[in-house]
Amino acid sequence: MGNNTHQLEIRSIDQLKGCFRIPSYQRGYRWERRQVEQLLEDLLEHSESMERNKPYYLQPIVVAPVAKDELNRLKKDERFDYDLIDGQQRLTTIFLILKALQAAQTINKAYAQELMSKDMDNALAYMGLSHTLKGVNTTIGYELMYQTRKDSRDFINNITTVNRGDDRIRSTPDHLYLWHAYNIITKWINTHPGDVKAIAEEINYNVRIIWYELSESVPNWKKFKDLNDGKIPLTNSELIKALVLRRQNKQDLPDYEQDVIVSQWDEIEQDLSDEKFWRFLTKKSMKDYPTKIDLIFDLLAGKSPQDKKDEYFTFRYFIELFEKNGKNKENWVYIHDRYRRIRDWYNDTWMYHRIGYLVAVGDDTTLREIYKETYPEKGAPLTHRQLREAIEERIRKSMEFPDVDSFKELTYGTDLSNKQIIRVLTLYNVMLADELSDRGVRYPFHKHNDNGKQGGWSLEHVHAQNSEDLKGLTEWKTWVDDQLESLKRIEPQLQANGTNYTKDRFIALIDLMERFLSANKPDEKQYKDIVTEFAELTSIKGNGNSKFGMHSIANLVLLSKSDNSMLNKSTFDVKRMRIALKSSTNFVPLGTERVFMKAIAGFSKDDKDNPITGTKYACDTSQMFFWGDQDREAYIRDIEEKLGKYLIKDIPAESNDNDTTNQ
Repeated sequence: MGNNTHQLEIRSIDQLKGCFRIPSYQRGYRWERRQVEQLLEDLLEHSESMERNKPYYLQPIVVAPVAKDELNRLKKDERFDYDLIDGQQRLTTIFLILKALQAAQTINKAYAQELMSKDMDNALAYMGLSHTLKGVNTTIGYELMYQTRKDSRDFINNITTVNRGDDRIRSTPDHLYLWHAYNIITKWINTHPGDVKAIAEEINYNVRIIWYELSESVPNWKKFKDLNDGKIPLTNSELIKALVLRRQNKQDLPDYEQDVIVSQWDEIEQDLSDEKFWRFLTKKSMKDYPTKIDLIFDLLAGKSPQDKKDEYFTFRYFIELFEKNGKNKENWVYIHDRYRRIRDWYNDTWMYHRIGYLVAVGDDTTLREIYKETYPEKGAPLTHRQLREAIEERIRKSMEFPDVDSFKELTYGTDLSNKQIIRVLTLYNVMLADELSDRGVRYPFHKHNDNGKQGGWSLEHVHAQNSEDLKGLTEWKTWVDDQLESLKRIEPQLQANGTNYTKDRFIALIDLMERFLSANKPDEKQYKDIVTEFAELTSIKGNGNSKFGMHSIANLVLLSKSDNSMLNKSTFDVKRMRIALKSSTNFVPLGTERVFMKAIAGFSKDDKDNPITGTKYACDTSQMFFWGDQDREAYIRDIEEKLGKYLIKDIPAESNDNDTTNQ
């Protein structure tokens, strides 16, 4: 957007001068009762609110001055000052409201007599309108006309004298909608006599038009097309940019300073096109923000989900901010400095991991809340140390579980407990990366937060659940085929540690599985026989009375939903092999990889982060085909150590649900 091409101003209604033409390529006036009454109610609500002394901004209007060569060709009654490229519906409705207020300043005797015959109180209220509006300015400084209808200017200017049955009302759809809207406004005024003055004063003193003026050099049909194609974007950021770069004269903002601002603006937009940076800031898709810098402006403005219905909430915030701050250069310095602080959070590995975690497990308001806490409306901004303390406190609160005393007691099942487990395991994986950060490792939030590709996050049982509830021949055969390959691999472990292993039983199960896979129409009973026999044959000595339940957090890992569906209900050995293959192409969290590779080992540490002698823990690497109690104990200990100060101390022993299936 070149500043010589576009001009942005904030204008009051009395600053709108001249004649606005609605070009032939535009749709005509089409507001209906709901929209007209909504504008009146919005104006009234603003006049009665705590914001009543502040401006009430209408949507931007886009105008283009008439080209001189076109003006010279027009007849006197066709001449105009601006083409109204966008925003005609509201501007026309304000015009009609002012016309109705003008009419209300004079009593319509016929209407008054009609009211008196029905309701004297309403009749007296109506007749009091002219007194209420006495001295209120209802002057209209602008005119409207439709390019396709030469008589449209006359019709709307004299709409107060148009009576029902007038042939002009139905001569065009535009006239019909205009006349209906005017009557809706008149009826509203007559039935809200106590509110009329407030509406009139609101329009006079508070209503502001966001005036966006284009160059006259481009044909107007092209301007309209560009606007609708997004080439003349009216996003909050583009309006803010015009606001920053506007100037009344060269002394306001010299050319070289404008060049610096434009360059810095482009750098921010380029930074935000980096998926790694974007996904650190938000879980929203880049597609939601055609102009990426809008995300930063929404953040600085404190835009909440409740403000979503107000399309230009962010722009209005900056209008008020700029009016307070004064010079445009200082306004941009404020914006750029705040952006640099946010960028510093991304570049600082400690901040990156902890803020990134909070955004990953939070909602759309998380980063906004952190920013607002850093830069409170009152008081000084937080220092770097204070911000770190505030972030750590937020993480500690995220590790509070009201229904249990410890994260160790969390079990798979309900939506609430599943979300809590996902928080714990997400923080665990992030802290693993943080521990390795001196080697250049950073947790990939751009992959974690990419719900579109990953399908979101879910929990996978390390040691498989019962496989009997798989449905259909395809699922049955896939499961049997996977377990058959695994069974052949793990026979040495079964010989050494199996509870029910014999060579004959092993061979018989292999034969049963192969016959099932080669059969044309194997039935469900055959499948269930295989599942039952497989579970018994692969049970391991010493695991029958596990203190860790099947659904405890000690038997759960974090996986994307797409990968989870691939692994569901397979044995540990099958999952381990598939995870090894998938990690080369898909994002598998580091903690999940370590579980299936049994690469978990360490010491408990003291308050100074020093290992405590005699507190070593590690997975059982002597057997790599099962996830046993020693493995689960090491996993829980490692989570506890990595999450350290964020967890409540003095954690009681693990709960034991009765599900100790060893398949």
